[in-house]
Amino acid sequence: MFYGFKNEKGLSLIELVISISIISILTVAGVISLSKTKTYQNVDIATGELKVTIIKAKNYAQNPPEKYQGLDYKQYGVKIDKTNNKYWLVAKKSDGGNTDLIEYNLPDKVIFGNINLKKNTAVLSEIIFDIESRAKITNLGEDGTIEIKNNVDTKTIIIKYPYGSVEAR
Repeated sequence: MFYGFKNEKGLSLIELVISISIISILTVAGVISLSKTKTYQNVDIATGELKVTIIKAKNYAQNPPEKYQGLDYKQYGVKIDKTNNKYWLVAKKSDGGNTDLIEYNLPDKVIFGNINLKKNTAVLSEIIFDIESRAKITNLGEDGTIEIKNNVDTKTIIIKYPYGSVEAR
């Protein structure tokens, strides 16, 4: 009688250990890649949302929504609080009073970097579009920039003076 390996079926212990090791390595690589992708996406999402909010403020100055008509708003804009990583869509009345229309928060672990908006303070920065000047920016004397970043990625929003075209890089 012959007891060889020719007719045996199934996996040996070494084949099983190697297969499990390969699957484990691939799983760990996939999880690491996925977490990095999410980190990059958070900055992209925050940049996109701020860009849309700036464009919305400009559009409101060109054509105020019906729900805000008759409320004596003369300007619309975006106010940024770098310390608390928040920003607001704001409306300003002719007497200088502010109304915060919508508040936004940056995602976790995403912060504002350098903000270069001339004529603004270091903590609270604003981009203001005037209704009477056909949505011209009233508080910048040149192009402005806003950085949004985390530990691995940085995006910059550029606001072109005087009519507020917005681009992200």
